[in-house]
Amino acid sequence: GIGWMVRKYGLAIDNLLEAQVVTADGRLIKTNARQHSDLFWAIRGGGGNFGIITDFTFQLAPNGMVHGGVIVLPATPEVLRGYLDYAPEAVDDLTTISFLMAAPPAPFIPEDRIGEIVLLVGVTWTGALDDVAARDAALAPIRALATPIADTVEAIPYPVMFVYTAEGTKRHGAAIRTMFGDDLEDAQIEAVIEAMKAASSPFNMIQIRGMGGAIARVPADATAFAHRDARIMLTVLGIWYDPEDDGATHRAWASSLWEQLAPASRGAYVNFLQDDAEERLPEAYRGVLERLRSVKAQYDPENVFHYNANVRPK
Repeated sequence: GIGWMVRKYGLAIDNLLEAQVVTADGRLIKTNARQHSDLFWAIRGGGGNFGIITDFTFQLAPNGMVHGGVIVLPATPEVLRGYLDYAPEAVDDLTTISFLMAAPPAPFIPEDRIGEIVLLVGVTWTGALDDVAARDAALAPIRALATPIADTVEAIPYPVMFVYTAEGTKRHGAAIRTMFGDDLEDAQIEAVIEAMKAASSPFNMIQIRGMGGAIARVPADATAFAHRDARIMLTVLGIWYDPEDDGATHRAWASSLWEQLAPASRGAYVNFLQDDAEERLPEAYRGVLERLRSVKAQYDPENVFHYNANVRPK
């Protein structure tokens, strides 16, 4: 999980204290930092390769009220460059997930801007609720990139952040390409903006997450997640809702854009792999694949759990 407070509290797996795992041979195993620690390492980033997890114990974090919302900016090369430069370097209290997309018909979007390609910056500020000055100081570099089309950031209950992505819970098709990296070249920034202007569907988008913060401070070998040194995560999404649509046009759109972005990639997010899973497995598990294969051989030597980005037993 790379969520709305990730730069403050780390990945979901960084907050996992213990899990109950049913292995391929029917054993129920308690795994944590002291018991079956090899399995505990593997399930934190290694995908669904090692068993069925029936129980999680997490370290909780305060999440009652936060400052959250969206800042919507025109999608220009200068705006996107500024965001890419700033988001991974912001203070830990600021987590952003941005969407290069057609402006939706939302109440906060002026009617004459609906459908315009914009950078919608989703914001969560986890600092002191009454320290609005600190919040605004953290947001100032984003707000300064261009005159915002909309700015809804305010004190809200944390679950409200998920309202902005509620549409994505409806059944739909998706062609996905994903990467971790440090930056985009200027030509690639131009390419993503032009691709969105020629999108195969009004629902297509490019999602960009600023990494860094607490993610990067966990030792690289502490879990099987292999991308702690990345500055950004980028995901290309071709989306369609028509059940009669076979998705070919949207897959072609995503693949065409991905070909232009691939040189900037040095990793892939295992949860978003599709037909490229086998080809990109070494990227998804960069530097940890052989260790994962050894753990797989111990807990699932017959590769029972294989309907995934599959790690084959060593």
